[in-house]
Amino acid sequence: HVDHNVRISALRALGRIGPAGVAYAGAAARVCSDPNPQVRAGAAHALGRMGDPASADCLLGLLADRDSDVRSNAVVALAELSGASGLHIAAIVGLLCDEDRGVRKIAIEALSQMGTDGTAYAELVACCHSDDDCEVRAAAAELVGSLCEVGALPPGALVRFLEDEDGSVRRAVLQRL
Repeated sequence: HVDHNVRISALRALGRIGPAGVAYAGAAARVCSDPNPQVRAGAAHALGRMGDPASADCLLGLLADRDSDVRSNAVVALAELSGASGLHIAAIVGLLCDEDRGVRKIAIEALSQMGTDGTAYAELVACCHSDDDCEVRAAAAELVGSLCEVGALPPGALVRFLEDEDGSVRRAVLQRL
């Protein structure tokens, strides 16, 4: 449709339908290159909610979008797909250094939801203790705590977060202990 608001509304409806709308995943994927960033973000959201693993390539492409909302929605969508591959995880790990703090935080949260053992990215997440945003550091502290529990990192990896100047980061560590 010519009106981007109509396309956005249609994508929201597909997202609400979830897996039952998987037959329309191809239509949602086709608008991943729409000129409007809200449409691209809506497409990522809908594809994630539908859970069609065939849409992973489209979502991986959106991780490099110039719009941070599009990148954030693509990260969440990839995390929602079942059977995340090493390629998906590696692409999300690459966003730990994104210019946008919201994208970095969502990337950490997505890695936490994906339920992998974390050995492939544990050290990179642990390095987030030096991020300039306290919310990113707090999210990283929670994930590092989980990675310590499964043996992907030594328990000492949390010490750097305990020494953080921000109380929310220290609380995140204490909640993991």
